[in-house]
Amino acid sequence: MPELPGTLQEAEKIRKYYPKARIYTGRNATRANFFKIYRDSTIRYIHLAVHGLANSSIRDDVKLYFRTASGGIDSLYGYELLSVRSRVQKVVLSACQSGLGIYQKGEGTYSLPRYFIINGATDVSASLWDLEDRFDPMKSNIGIIRWGW
Repeated sequence: MPELPGTLQEAEKIRKYYPKARIYTGRNATRANFFKIYRDSTIRYIHLAVHGLANSSIRDDVKLYFRTASGGIDSLYGYELLSVRSRVQKVVLSACQSGLGIYQKGEGTYSLPRYFIINGATDVSASLWDLEDRFDPMKSNIGIIRWGW
């Protein structure tokens, strides 16, 4: 899986607005550090700039990719969020296909936003498409889907 150098720029620009934010990049962008933040009862906002993937043929195969401490790859499936208590209210998924999933009649779409919302988030932004590894908040051709109310 290729590196995402644009995510470092993304994190640096976000830090300007949130100077006290805890930012994990490179080998520190681990699943364990994500869960540390996700479980923290004082955190209300999370911005994830990572690889994402949604398998269109398997219901619960929606995931985000993190690094391991040794530089390998570790995945987080959406349904794994349900085993963790969180008070996070707003989530930005700056990841390819992060809004995709299988639609099941009577249940809705099994996507990453679904699991964050079930777990208490009121707003989740996600993408239905692949994203370029460049952060430009003024770019008008980025497609973002906002879930929540």
